[in-house]
This record gives sequence, structure tokens and C-alpha cells, in this order.
Amino acid sequence: MRALILLSFILSLFHIQSANAQAALEDESKYLFPMYPGQRHYFSGTLAELRASHFHGGLDIKTGGKIGWPVLAAEEGYLSRIRVSPVGYGQAVYLIHPNGETTVYAHLDKFIPELAEFVLEEQYKQKKFAVDIALPKDKYLFEKGEKIAYSGNTGSSGGPHLHFEVRDSLERPMNPVKYNFKEVVDNTPPTPIRLVVKPLDIQARVEGAYGREDYLATPTGKGKYKVPTVKAFGTVGLELQAYDKAEGAYNKYGLNKIEVLVDGEMVYQHVLEYIPFDDNRYIHAFTDYNSWDKYRRKIQKLYHDPSNKLQIYPSKELNGQIKLEKGHTYKTEIRMYDSFGNMSVLKADLLGDVTDVKSSSKQSHISYVLDRNILKIKGPKAEKAEIGMQFYSDEALEAYEDGENSVFLWDMRNGLPSYIKIGDEALNTYFTQMIPAGVEYNYYGTFADFHSSEKTLFDTLYLTEEKVGEVYKIGKSNQVLLKSMAITLTDLDSADVTPHTSVYKQGRRGTWSFVGGKWDGETMTFHTRELGKFRLQEDREAPTVKYIGRPNGELALRVEDDISGIRSYEATLNGEWILVKFDPKRDRMETERKDKSIPLKGKFVLKVVDGQGNEKVYERTL
Repeated sequence: MRALILLSFILSLFHIQSANAQAALEDESKYLFPMYPGQRHYFSGTLAELRASHFHGGLDIKTGGKIGWPVLAAEEGYLSRIRVSPVGYGQAVYLIHPNGETTVYAHLDKFIPELAEFVLEEQYKQKKFAVDIALPKDKYLFEKGEKIAYSGNTGSSGGPHLHFEVRDSLERPMNPVKYNFKEVVDNTPPTPIRLVVKPLDIQARVEGAYGREDYLATPTGKGKYKVPTVKAFGTVGLELQAYDKAEGAYNKYGLNKIEVLVDGEMVYQHVLEYIPFDDNRYIHAFTDYNSWDKYRRKIQKLYHDPSNKLQIYPSKELNGQIKLEKGHTYKTEIRMYDSFGNMSVLKADLLGDVTDVKSSSKQSHISYVLDRNILKIKGPKAEKAEIGMQFYSDEALEAYEDGENSVFLWDMRNGLPSYIKIGDEALNTYFTQMIPAGVEYNYYGTFADFHSSEKTLFDTLYLTEEKVGEVYKIGKSNQVLLKSMAITLTDLDSADVTPHTSVYKQGRRGTWSFVGGKWDGETMTFHTRELGKFRLQEDREAPTVKYIGRPNGELALRVEDDISGIRSYEATLNGEWILVKFDPKRDRMETERKDKSIPLKGKFVLKVVDGQGNEKVYERTL
């Protein structure tokens, strides 16, 4: 008996030791926090955060507003790539690890001396500042925790921090938070701002109307929120504006997962665990682009948009389309999760109700809004509106009343309206062509030709064309493209176009920005991923170059071009190429000698070319 007890004790002890060893091994296999591991840290950005034109690809780790923090290898591996660029990630290194995953460290201020010397050699070899260097497996090996660089603010960074990514073997950024870094604490659940309810078919109504309705969220407890009762009917979809925060930081982060339940049954779910770079542009189909274009709000759709090809939906059956029938109240819950698993719940009662529009709007002139395939027309009270096409006309019956106005709904797939007439009033719509998505398509318009590839459009484009004075109105600013469309202006007089002429686009604040374009003597062709207002404009001003000083024996200059921007530059010292680093954020260029022991002396020449081709040659005797 004693022998059995002793054997049992030994086996139990062995089991405990094995479990502890396994736990230690698992803990050892986790990635190391890349700066000052073991100390408290804070994020300024998280994975899949909704940015202006992309999903954020990793973690932005704060550095206290300073540059120069040591950056460590999160795991053993070999250096596969080094990039230097004036924009984007700035200075960055890529490490591939034994498990096939890659860690990325970006916006670096400096590399460790060995890497810095190698990069400088490559820059002089290639005779350019921006380099992208692929490396063999055995050239630079790093142990876990070994220093590889120093944090900075290079590239398109908005302030000092380290951008850190973990990518899988397919180069897809994954959520690094899943590796349970204990350096960051987050026990704060997400916060909803507003719920949006939107009709998803022509028969649906929200508060009696065909249109999106906003409902502000109010707290009812920790992690609990509600919105007022929603009156709607037909097939609708939900949209959400929300954010996440963490203790000790003022920054607002993105949400990792959202679920929608109606009467206790899940109808929608998306999970943002990784985002392939090629799919980043689909953020404009995942969110309501009109809200971003008009109000700078990122409102995410909680239903499957047919134009959204993101692989973030665990089930295609959970498409988020909610069918509301008259007389039934649908108890709806929206569950929001952050990367740390904190959850908030937003509750809404969706009452199936065909109510009248509560509006006191006065009689107005004809106006319209295009929502995907449905044209919503508003105008003086009438039983019907005449819809004029190129060769025939049709009519749209009144859908409902809005104050002293009538609202009509027209399915654009039934015909492209060139004008709308209600009573004695008529409005030219300037719709000229329906361009299908997913195919190569050429359209020869009134003042321009259009070419789209099979990847240009998210969805069918209902194109409008109008020229007012010197301004070309091509589509609407809230019509965004997946890839660039080629547009050729064909109504030009060669006498009005000079070698200094290019296409410019008007932004939301009214300013005009350089697009470019190629003049062939008769037409001007340019490429754009955004529609709106365009015009031709001259730029005859060369960039300006001003002396700043001689930091560390180098030469620093301020280089600016406020019209078409800096396109290229090159510098020589006594006739020999010399490296000049460029920081567009500060309009600053600075030399870097290959051999620091040799003073920077002699004739320095810098040639700078702007987007239009204007050239500035700056000379200085050092």
C-alpha cells in the first residue's frame, strides 16, 4: 500500500512538473513585447482600426512622444527585408521566424549600426534614398530580445511611435494582442455612439421614409447601452459607429468583433482577426462611404454588402438582413468586442410599423439622392413623376409624403433618367451611362472617354457628366472606386494646354490638389480612384530650396512645392552622387555622407523636380 501511495505521489509530482514545464515552454514561445518588455505600455492604434482608406495593419505602440527607444526582436529569426521610404512605413525591418510568421517594425528612427552601415552601402550602390532590400536567410540572424533598431517617426507617421505587426505565412497582418502581452492593460469595453437603420430594398421604410435614420446610444450601465424604439418595416440593415478605449490612454481604437442578435437568434457576425493588404480598399464597402465623405464618420455596416469581398464573415447565412413585419417588436442586441475580449451590448427595439413621415418640411424644388440602385426623388406634391430616358419616358408613382413634398423611388436598373419632371418643373440629372462592375468597359462620353477594368468598380456606377465653366463634374464625391479609372478629356483646345498644364481635383474643403495627366497633343488622360470636380490648371512655379544649417557636419535644406508636390530629386558633391534623405512631413532634406570622416566640402548641387516637371537647381559651395 505504501508503495502504491509513493508511486501515486511520484506520478502526481511528475505530472505537476510536466505541466509547469509545458506552461513555461508555451510562455517561452510567445512573442516578446518589442520595447522595454515587462514594463507598462499603451497603444495609440490597434489592428483593423478604421482609417481613412484602409484597415490599420498592426499595433501602434506609444513611445512617450519621444524617438530612440530600443526596438527588440520579438522572437528569434532572420532579417528578410529592409525598407526605407519618405512615406508609408518610413524605415522598417521584417523578421521571419521559425514558425513561418513575420514580425514588422516600422517608422524607425535608426537601425542598429551594422544594419545602418549595410543600408547606407545599398543606398549609395542604388543611388537613391528609398530602397526595398530583400535579404538571404543567413545574412542577418537575431535572437529573441536582441536589439534591431530604435523607434522613430519616419514615413507617414503622425507622431513618434513603433508600428508593430505579426503576419502569417501568407503575409496577412494578424492581431498581435492574441499573444497576451501583459505590458498593456485593457479592461474597458467598447463604446457605441450611434446606431443607423437603413432600408435594404425599395419597399422598406424607416420611420415611414426610405432613408437612413440615426439613433444616439445612451448608457444604462457598465458596458450596456440602448437606443430609442425604431419604427421600421420591410428588409433593413443596421450600421454602427463605435470605438474602444483602454486605461491610461486617450486614443480611440477599433473593434475586433461584432455580433447582431434578433429575438435571441444571431443574424450577423464579423471578426477582424486579419486583413490581407490587397483587400484594404474594401473598407469603403465595409463602411458607409457617404458618412465618411460628408461628416468624417466611420460607420460600419452590420450586413453583407454585395460589393464587399472581405473574408471576415464566419457564416454567409448570417447576412444581417432583418425582415420586419407589421405589429411585431424585434428585440435586438448588438454585441461589440475589443481585442482583449471586453464586451459591450447595445439594445434596440425594432417595431414593425408602417408609420407616416414626421416632417414639417416646406415645399421644395426637385432634388434627388442616389442610394445604390435606388434614386430617391423629392419634389412638389404630385401623384407621379415623369422619368425621362434618352429615347422614351416612364413614370414613378408617389411612394409617400414628406411634409409638403412628395417622394418618389426609381430603380435605376429599369432605366437611366436624363431628366425628372414633376408638374411644370423639370430637373436635368446629367446621368449619361451605367457602367457595370467586374468587366472591362469603355464609354465615350460628351466631353470625356472612360475606361474601367474588371477591378475598377465596387458596384455598378451610374455616371453623371456635367461641365460648368472650366470645371468638369464627373460623378459625385461620394462615389468611390476600388481601383483607378482612366479618364480622357476630349473637348480640349490645344491652344489652352501647355507643358505646364495638368488635371487637379477639388477636395471637400474646396482646395484643388494635383492629379496629373498625360497630354498627347489633342487629349488629356488621367487616372483617379475618386470622382467629383476636376479642372485643368497650370503650374509654372519650380520648387523652392532654402538653407537650414549644418547639423553634425551634414547639410540640411527646406524644400517645398505647394502646387504639384515633389516628384524627384538628386544631389551631387563635386560631381559625385551623394545621399539626401527626405522627410516630406517637415519639408526637409538632409545629406548623409558615406564616409563620415571626410568633411562635406566642395560644390553641392541639388536638382529638384515637381509633379508638373518644373525643375529647381540649388547650388552651394561648402
